[in-house]
Amino acid sequence: MGIILHVNKTNGLMRALSDSLEVLPYGRQRRHRLHVISCYVDFQAVRTLISDVAGKIRLTDVEFMFERLEVYRGRTPTEAAEELNKLVAWCDDRDVTFVWRALAVGALMHAKGYAVVQSAGRGGTELSGGVVCVSSGNATNPGLATKTAKPNVEMSYISSRKGDMREFLRLWRGLWKSAGDFGAALAKHDAISFRYGLLASGVFLHDWTRTLGSMLGMRYSLTEEGRAQISLAPGLRQFGFEVEQTTITRNPLVQSRNPEAAAIELPEQRNLPRDFTKRYTVDTMLGRFCPRSIWETVENAVGADDKFKRFHEKFVEATEPARLDVVLGLEATREEELVRLGFVHPDEERQARWRLKIDELRENEVKLRRAFIRFEAFDLPYDFAAREELVDLEDSLTDSIAAAQARGIVARKVEAARQKRDLSLLGLDADETDELVSYLRKVDA
Repeated sequence: MGIILHVNKTNGLMRALSDSLEVLPYGRQRRHRLHVISCYVDFQAVRTLISDVAGKIRLTDVEFMFERLEVYRGRTPTEAAEELNKLVAWCDDRDVTFVWRALAVGALMHAKGYAVVQSAGRGGTELSGGVVCVSSGNATNPGLATKTAKPNVEMSYISSRKGDMREFLRLWRGLWKSAGDFGAALAKHDAISFRYGLLASGVFLHDWTRTLGSMLGMRYSLTEEGRAQISLAPGLRQFGFEVEQTTITRNPLVQSRNPEAAAIELPEQRNLPRDFTKRYTVDTMLGRFCPRSIWETVENAVGADDKFKRFHEKFVEATEPARLDVVLGLEATREEELVRLGFVHPDEERQARWRLKIDELRENEVKLRRAFIRFEAFDLPYDFAAREELVDLEDSLTDSIAAAQARGIVARKVEAARQKRDLSLLGLDADETDELVSYLRKVDA
């Protein structure tokens, strides 16, 4: 109990909260209610937290409050409501009552807190014990440090004092009364919600024109002498660097530049069909808008492609820990020489950062799929309250559709969804999905 700094999964927020429940007497006999208040929300993380708490004590009720604007992040209003309904049904199957409130208090709600309240007495209304946690951690996988997530660094105050419990519950009841009904909030902001829902129903694509090798570069900061060498002589170019204004970048994994390293040639990327962006995306001020159903079909088709499987296997082979050890050993020798010549600034963390980047990419198949087809996909970067930005973005989307000589499937779907106020029309039916999968087999020559 007390103040805890969460820095890894071992002492993560969920683990610390769970461990604190072990000291509760009558944990399996008495009723317990879990309170969660969060700004950002990951519904899978909430499930994980509920399962973990229910594994330690007799959990009968969950009360959940969230920031109404932030629950839309990365999902449409309709999807958020569906996720909440699924969570209610999931808890009901476990004999746990799940209720929620959407907070809209006039400004962004940054509060995060968790409490397990133990009840006793007739009707279970008497506070007999529990644990309260006031934390910087949101109810997300990184915030809670679930088993499936790389944890954030968070700080919490955890207490089992009844005085702290009573004060938390007093504040909770005040917020609960001020919270609004989620459905009513959607109805009140119907036009705004639809605009946000439309834009959040897609991803924004950016074309990676770089090779995979350049993505894996190790960056060196040039000294004045180094910049002079690049300007006046090929001095540094002979080391195989790509030159920028104040830095140079080198890919240590490329065999032709490391002939003595135990690394293999990196696999080739592929392209989507030449007119993919014209048919299946619409240009906007943020990038190419692509409905999530289409982009998910693309990524799933790529993941099942034999060419990607070979690409994945070769990349994993090229980045085995033993190979990276050899590559970094050679790179350290090269760096020592560059520093001795006065061309680059020394940096003790450079190799560790690069190794971490490679290790993370090695485990991230989604990002490797995107690297393979040379596209990155970003969620809508604006929250529900960014009205001017959302209007500008929607205008750029509709302007592109109006200016297009030939309208692809996405343009037609966006127009239909806007006319009928039905976001489900952005999805693909079975025939459209089959057509897209067949189309994706046409690789740009």
